[in-house]
Amino acid sequence: MPTGKSAVEGECDRLAKAYGYTVHRLSQVRHSRIVWGLPDRRYVNLVLGVALFFECKGERDRLTEDQYDFLRDELTCGCFASCGGVDELKELLEAVRGERRQAMSLALSQVEALRFKGFRKVAGRPCRSAADR
Repeated sequence: MPTGKSAVEGECDRLAKAYGYTVHRLSQVRHSRIVWGLPDRRYVNLVLGVALFFECKGERDRLTEDQYDFLRDELTCGCFASCGGVDELKELLEAVRGERRQAMSLALSQVEALRFKGFRKVAGRPCRSAADR
């Protein structure tokens, strides 16, 4: 299994394409100017009627608080969003083919599992207030 961030992104993209998803690469070298915490990928499968945000992470990578907040907000609103490596994406893509509620529960557990590794600090990120969350 790939461990570096770019290798994980490439493998995730190949996997998503194999499952019939279109890949939208949202990652940038610098932090997103669109919204803090924007995930690396959006995968869309028009046949299944499914779109999902996915934050690709290597074995040692951690989420930022902004990434966690973005993914949780999407899940709270009933949208698919998750994070992890190739194994987590494969598990989610398989789950989405079945019962959507179970797939949503899986996505939430994947996000929470990565959250428990601790948050990564972002240099230059303005101090967040409760109103920002």
